[in-house]
Amino acid sequence: MKRNFVKAVAISLMISGITSSVANASTIIDYSEVNSTGDKSSIEAKTLINSYFAFENIWGGSALKLEFDNSTMKINAVSQSGNFGNSNDNFTVKVIDRNTKEAIINETADSKYVGDFVKKINGKDFKYGDIICLNIASASGLKSPTLFTQDKSVGTNCVDKLQYFEIREYGIVDYIPDTKVSPLKILGAGIVKQTTLTGVTAPKVNIKVVVEGREFKTVSNDNGEFSVDIESNEGFTTYTKIEINTGEIKVDVYPEVLNQKNLKQETNTGYSYILNADLETLTTPFDGNILYGRSLLSEEGKKAWDLAYKSLLKYDNTENKYPRDSAGNVEFYMDYESHGITISEEEAQYIQKYLFRNDPRMFLLKDWGAKPVYKNGVVIGQKFYIGNGSQNGDEYKQWLLQTEEAVSYILSKVTPDMNLYQIIKTVQSEFEHMVSYKNVDLCGDMRGTFITKEAICGGYAKGFEYLLLRLGIENAYVNGHAGGPHAWNNINLYGNWYVADSTWGGKNWYLRGYEDSKNHAPYDTYHVMPKIAADSIPWNLGDRGQSIAELTGVVNYENNNDGKVKITYEDKNNLNKTMHINTSLNGYKPIEMTRDKNGLWNATISYDNSTEDTFDFYFTVDEKFNTLGNVKANNLTVKSFEKGMKNIVLSKLNATVDDLKELINKCNFTKEDYTKTSFENYKRVLDYAVKLSSDENASRVAIALTYKELKESINSLIKTNKIEFKGYNNEVFLKLSFDTENKRFIAESNGKMVHPYQYSRIYVKVQHFDKKGNLKNEYSVRADDTADKMAEALNKGTYVEGDYLKLSHLEQNGRLAINGYVESSPKDLSTGALGVDLSNSFFYLLGENLKYSNEQLDLSADKTELINKINEMKIITHENYTKTSYSNLKAEIKRAEALVNSTNVLEEEIIKAIEDLNLAKESLRELNEIIFKGYNNNEFLKLSFDSENKIFKALSNGEVANRYIGGKYIELIHCDKKGNEKGKYSIRGTETADNLVAALNNLSYGDGDYLKLYHAEKNGRLVVKGYVENVPFDLSNGVRDLDLSTSLFYLNGENFKYSSEQLDLSADKTKLIEKIKEAKKFLKEEYTKTSYDNLQITIKKAEEVVNSKNVLEEEIAKELEIIESSIINLREVNNIEFKGYNNEVFLKLSFDTESKKFIAESNGKMVHPYQYSRVYVKIQHFDKDGNLKNEYSVRADDTADKMAEALNKGTYVEGDYLKLSHLEQNGRLVINGYVENSPKDLSTGALGVDLANSFFYLVGENLKYSN
Repeated sequence: MKRNFVKAVAISLMISGITSSVANASTIIDYSEVNSTGDKSSIEAKTLINSYFAFENIWGGSALKLEFDNSTMKINAVSQSGNFGNSNDNFTVKVIDRNTKEAIINETADSKYVGDFVKKINGKDFKYGDIICLNIASASGLKSPTLFTQDKSVGTNCVDKLQYFEIREYGIVDYIPDTKVSPLKILGAGIVKQTTLTGVTAPKVNIKVVVEGREFKTVSNDNGEFSVDIESNEGFTTYTKIEINTGEIKVDVYPEVLNQKNLKQETNTGYSYILNADLETLTTPFDGNILYGRSLLSEEGKKAWDLAYKSLLKYDNTENKYPRDSAGNVEFYMDYESHGITISEEEAQYIQKYLFRNDPRMFLLKDWGAKPVYKNGVVIGQKFYIGNGSQNGDEYKQWLLQTEEAVSYILSKVTPDMNLYQIIKTVQSEFEHMVSYKNVDLCGDMRGTFITKEAICGGYAKGFEYLLLRLGIENAYVNGHAGGPHAWNNINLYGNWYVADSTWGGKNWYLRGYEDSKNHAPYDTYHVMPKIAADSIPWNLGDRGQSIAELTGVVNYENNNDGKVKITYEDKNNLNKTMHINTSLNGYKPIEMTRDKNGLWNATISYDNSTEDTFDFYFTVDEKFNTLGNVKANNLTVKSFEKGMKNIVLSKLNATVDDLKELINKCNFTKEDYTKTSFENYKRVLDYAVKLSSDENASRVAIALTYKELKESINSLIKTNKIEFKGYNNEVFLKLSFDTENKRFIAESNGKMVHPYQYSRIYVKVQHFDKKGNLKNEYSVRADDTADKMAEALNKGTYVEGDYLKLSHLEQNGRLAINGYVESSPKDLSTGALGVDLSNSFFYLLGENLKYSNEQLDLSADKTELINKINEMKIITHENYTKTSYSNLKAEIKRAEALVNSTNVLEEEIIKAIEDLNLAKESLRELNEIIFKGYNNNEFLKLSFDSENKIFKALSNGEVANRYIGGKYIELIHCDKKGNEKGKYSIRGTETADNLVAALNNLSYGDGDYLKLYHAEKNGRLVVKGYVENVPFDLSNGVRDLDLSTSLFYLNGENFKYSSEQLDLSADKTKLIEKIKEAKKFLKEEYTKTSYDNLQITIKKAEEVVNSKNVLEEEIAKELEIIESSIINLREVNNIEFKGYNNEVFLKLSFDTESKKFIAESNGKMVHPYQYSRVYVKIQHFDKDGNLKNEYSVRADDTADKMAEALNKGTYVEGDYLKLSHLEQNGRLVINGYVENSPKDLSTGALGVDLANSFFYLVGENLKYSN
């Protein structure tokens, strides 16, 4: 069957007389002397010169002359060099017949040798009017050829693109393809997937349209008009290339976004709606006939409703004319009396309550009780209170406008050929896909739904209500209880109400009847609640299918439980047709239906009332197939659409009260054994059945329906899962069940040994994994132990939706049983796991029951939004952005794609990836370019920057800047970051920028250099494009009143950084600062004066560098080196420690190097009691000539007091030396501090040092050793 494509304006708006721009069609020569018919009479006097294309090789030399000889009407191809270059894939030349659009010459230079191509094309015929098509492969390295025609030479542009020329008697001219295409209008990216392309070209030519690699073909008619249905898998965007091929001529067009306000749409089934609504439309009341709350009011109440409703939608308090309460809420008085309206207090309450619930735009209202105003006991008006951020009205209007983009996007998915069921299904699907469940600001009304795209159940219900009202579909917001406080919608379809829960969503909550929505218990949202139809409408009811006859009438049937069904069908559009009904009751043998003059067909069908619960039927019209169906309530009026419905279910209504009581007596099911949802449904029906069975006035129909409902609820009971682990003697030693509400394990041990004959082997193991496969816990028991500890551990465990268990049992075949419903189970596991490979069995904890799989499932959150976001980002190309920012975006895309290809992705991971993509997009930095404009906004100089190689790129157009300004017109000063001028470049208005460009081009700059700009006419003629950090305003439209004299444009990284003063762009000083801190830790008294003073000088200089601006990296490195050297060159002062008994220092000797004195200190204790009166230590003081100046010593049985006293009186001169002796020198003579030329570190002792031949010179500030 031919596919029905949408041609309505909602999908594509075809406007005749407007043509799309054609790619690669730029005029090369202005042949103004040639009139529109091609008449060349005005140039006949000119000598006709042969036109030719001149091709160069890759080295810039002449390679090929391709001449079109007017005298012979043949091509002369002349080789001018040996080869084109290194490539064998160079270019293609086609000559195309203008009328047929077919190629008469099609030759490719597929060899690098020029002569090979010359042989192919030389001598080929052509005629006037033929089209030349050139295409050069960029991989060849060749440039576009030059065209020489009528004494003119012009450049061409055919590298990696097609360029067309027409051969005329007076020369070769540019050819603009004669294919004209009507603009393709779309509402937004990805919305339209099917549309029709129309246009005009040559008559009777084959047309091939290519979209995303798919081909769509047609043939133009005698007038050259064509129309072709095209499709895009991803949905058309403004980037979708549509390639139109008329023979060998190709043109490309792209869709355009339709931005029309108040675009009215209409479906074939009569539903109309507005897209891109303006404020006036958004504040217009909905039709009162689709507002359920209004329908419950009296006629006077409806008048009051209409008045208040219209006034509130137009509410405006920008002038603050209404009074406010203490909390700032506006008091809005509605005067009924002046309009001749009087209502009851009860109806005033209803109006307040129902306005808030029945139109989601009433989010401005406070949901309070009504405040009626009385006169003589009669309500003459009422006060409404406006809050919720809408007090001045302007915010209210802005919010409404902000919702429209999302609302129109969803409504635009409705196509004219959809029936009502398809419309609701489409809107629900798109809506649920757009909105995320999240408790945030505004989440309870349509602002959260359509602006932030985040809502809770109230926001979902309000948003869905609004979408359906926009479509003219009556529905009502309902709040109530569904496992907790909840909100949903009731929808009216042809007089029958259904429950739709967009929060819970999906096909299971599409259009539910009473039987399937009993767990949704409404509060008193309305004082009369809609009566819900008995049965649900299936998700796929309205799907398109094979339907030829278009039945749009009304079908009814009556079942009186007498073995006969009467079916009528009313259709005034098919009066002259033959109608049959075909049913499963008689093997689908057609039964002709009778018709009255008004178009009402009817038929009576007999069936076996004792056995037939259901039957299928369909109609045929003139023997053409059409179906109706999926209606499960008696006497239901159903409008039939394109495919229609099937499987009508007729209730078996012959059960008696005794049958019902008998069934009730069999109801001994216990709560513990079944899932909460299925048991609550069963219990509710059972309670009603018990009550009804004792009601003497209960009707036969009510008894029969309740019997049927109770039977169905019993059949729908779902057993809870219990896992039984059996051991010795098949005794259950451990039971594991699940608290699905609180997500906890419930384990019970029998306290007995598991299996005495399996010894200490692991008998049972339960592994608990999250949905990503990460082990969360492991529980096991050995055969020689009880399961008490395992049960205790399990009872502490919790799980989340999507976790899974892996089970192992040493004797699984008969001793592991899983009772209750297990979705997708390979067998009944209640009798044992015989034959089940437990190592590859995953038991998922989903909902109220386990789900079996033999492989890890992908329970990822919905990735659609992330996929759409990735596709949105992939459209962005690198040309306009800095390498770093674009690489960052590509990296985020790569990470997001990896996430899409991962399993069990969490919602928060998807949210984070979308946030990262958005951030990467926001962080894209456009490349900088400075444009200097002159007279008539002529762009005479462009300056850009190669940030990788740090060089300027300048381009002049060769024209003078402004011939009316003789003085300095522009100036550019280039400074390094310290402010030193590196170059100054300027031109007068009467000059071109050529010399300036020559000076600037490829000139290098350093990171941190800056530019100062001058322009004599800066306000509108100096433009700085791209991202400029810290810029006070956008400079891409001109610098306007920016003070250029104080403006510095820093070449910092990949973009400019603006400043009105010189910046500190110093290299990182952290290491230097840390090194200064380290140097300051050295103590003055521990080091020689010279080395310590030198360090302080170094520190001071380094601190000056730290406090300086624009310090270079090499300057910091130099200071680091100097300060490090000063630390290394620190010289510790000398002190000599003489140790005695117990290694105690009995004498310290140090040196006052300024006064040249000894400083000695005794501890006052005996040197060494066990060395008796022996000389323990001796110091000999010599001048530099070796003359003994003094000698100091102490015996072991004495203190060093006298020796210290003598030393303290001693002085020395530069060059004196000491000789030391110690009775126990090895570990008890220590010389601390720097000792020049020391044979070893003496601070640990003089072990191994020959003191008899050791001279310690007193030179400068430290000792100097010599042997």
